[in-house]
Amino acid sequence: MNRRSFVAGAVATSLLAGCGFHLRASQSFVFDTVAVTPETGGAVAAELVRYLGASVRPVAPPAGGVAPQMIVDILQELREKTVVGVNATGQVREFQLRIQVKFRVRTPQGRELIPDTDLVQQLLRRSCNRKRWT
Repeated sequence: MNRRSFVAGAVATSLLAGCGFHLRASQSFVFDTVAVTPETGGAVAAELVRYLGASVRPVAPPAGGVAPQMIVDILQELREKTVVGVNATGQVREFQLRIQVKFRVRTPQGRELIPDTDLVQQLLRRSCNRKRWT
């Protein structure tokens, strides 16, 4: 039985490797350090800080510290929830979630790498408020 499970595992591993599957490795970027502003801001800034991890530095480093190579400025973050469908009784059946982020990327010297840019993502959701009849 052990030999059979070993062979099955080896076959599964070779099939996964053959299709190009590999575990997620650490990301490599063209920069070593980055600052994200606002440092105590919204969810997008917090998510960037979490994703970039040890690469994040403060904009104004302490004495003797190393300044970041680039700065990501989160200029605006808007979240919207809009009702797009109701049923015959007036209950919400569908709504649209939308997030809009305005950002720019620059060097500490002020040179813009990416000018002011708007990103918008929207999602249509159906409400699942159904009563169970017993």
